[in-house]
Amino acid sequence: MTNKLRNSLLKTAIAGIILMVIVMFFFYDALTRLSFINSLFNTGLILLVIGCIIFVIQGGFFNGFVFGFKRFFNSISRKASYIKEIEDDLKKDNKKEEENYIKKERSPSQWSCMIIGVIFLIVSFVLSYSLY
Repeated sequence: MTNKLRNSLLKTAIAGIILMVIVMFFFYDALTRLSFINSLFNTGLILLVIGCIIFVIQGGFFNGFVFGFKRFFNSISRKASYIKEIEDDLKKDNKKEEENYIKKERSPSQWSCMIIGVIFLIVSFVLSYSLY
């Protein structure tokens, strides 16, 4: 485990605990074990969803859609005299887009959100099973 990931895990865990306390105070009337478990679950779910969204966006899932729309609107918005120019531009754009599809390194914040979210979810399941 690298230092960046370790630091990011620590920061995310602290932020998650603070978020859990805020959720517990604002959404639950009484501070009970059940409200603690529920807020732990909700916080874990929020962190996991944030981590998954970052994972999808950083993975370049939407790059293909954006490239397709660019290509489509470029091809219908120009006059027939520019077709050759468009084809040359599209070839250059294709090369640039292929370079964007090269596997990129994932950020530590994405992994830490997912890891801490899963840990919070597992702890909430264990606590709810053992206490109720």
